[in-house]
Amino acid sequence: MRPGLHFFIVGGFMRAVAAVNVIAAIAILAVVGPPGGGSGPTGSFGLAAMEGGGTSAGAPVDFPAFGFRVTPPDGWEVRTGVDDVGMFYPSGNANIFLAPNPGCVARSLDEAVSVLESYLTVFSSYSGYQVLEPPAGRWIDNHAAAGALISHFLADGRAYQMLTVILGPELSTIWTFSGLMHNASEVSLRPLINATLESFVALDGSSAASYSDPSGRFRLDVPPGWSAAANVSVGGERLDVLLSSVRNEVTFAVTSAAFSEGATYEAARGILEAALTGLSSQPGFQTLEPVASVQVDGHVGAQAVVTWQPSTFNVVQVITVVLSPEFRVSWALIGTMFSWDAIFARSCVNATLTSFDLLGSEPAVLAPDWLAAHQMWILLAALVATATEGTVMGALIIRGSRKH
Repeated sequence: MRPGLHFFIVGGFMRAVAAVNVIAAIAILAVVGPPGGGSGPTGSFGLAAMEGGGTSAGAPVDFPAFGFRVTPPDGWEVRTGVDDVGMFYPSGNANIFLAPNPGCVARSLDEAVSVLESYLTVFSSYSGYQVLEPPAGRWIDNHAAAGALISHFLADGRAYQMLTVILGPELSTIWTFSGLMHNASEVSLRPLINATLESFVALDGSSAASYSDPSGRFRLDVPPGWSAAANVSVGGERLDVLLSSVRNEVTFAVTSAAFSEGATYEAARGILEAALTGLSSQPGFQTLEPVASVQVDGHVGAQAVVTWQPSTFNVVQVITVVLSPEFRVSWALIGTMFSWDAIFARSCVNATLTSFDLLGSEPAVLAPDWLAAHQMWILLAALVATATEGTVMGALIIRGSRKH
């Protein structure tokens, strides 16, 4: 499963460091999964990279874990992996991969074309990259989709690759279809690959839902298929709510702090900048989008996008601070995703953030101060990352070689 002013009270630096620990702990959820729930994405990394090689080909096959049914080409070997389904031509190197990716986008052809254009940027640095057939929208199983044909060099010479994205808003999913023909001699397989694409059927999805804070302070939309856990404890500190995607590749956390200063953009920027100053000491830290003023549900705030390495991989975090003077509370809204998912998953973070709605009733008790955690949080994050490092490294090599 892409990221001056300081606190206005004595001891502000310590509060900023504690904020880093909360942000870091949320990033670690991407490694270990939400508390009390199933394992995160890396929980399945211990499985064989490709299993179930005996699946029959040439007949429709359901893949409920990935939300679709498809008919592989007759005689091709079908292998179900950790995060995708692969189909392999028995007399050459051609292959098909179908994978679900977290994504919350509209059901329209224009949106599908836009998503595919973004996806093509992943391939644009490949040697000899060419777009032979530009992105074009179409419908597959009544789902908005877009396809293109590209070419680039592999070890055997010039390869040809069919790329299609299929939008599944009912599952908060964007499926990617890749049909790779390793050289000109395999281009004749394109009709077979295309027939498999045409056979795609999305399995039943779920309805959109919403989450309302028990104290009556806020509500937000829960993307279809996602889960919402209230009052989650992470490292001994509390999150107001933690949303997790279908396969836990993406999380969206809401946490709150007592705040009695003036609600200004400068104040919001100061809180966020101080937190990022501390976070910048983490391995691989980079700012992808610098701190900027934003407005969330009519309230002043600040946002930045950063990336860093809690283990042998990068996470991307969209961190937003929102000030709520009616509740005397500052909010931290933190979307975390694996770097390789960010091109699609950012849409879910953006949609959830946009839905954040601060309600009008005064809470009976202020939320615990999310900036009052201990210095030990950073140590906790480092220890968890180290414990999973060996498992994650092997899995990421597999994932990276199979994503396209």
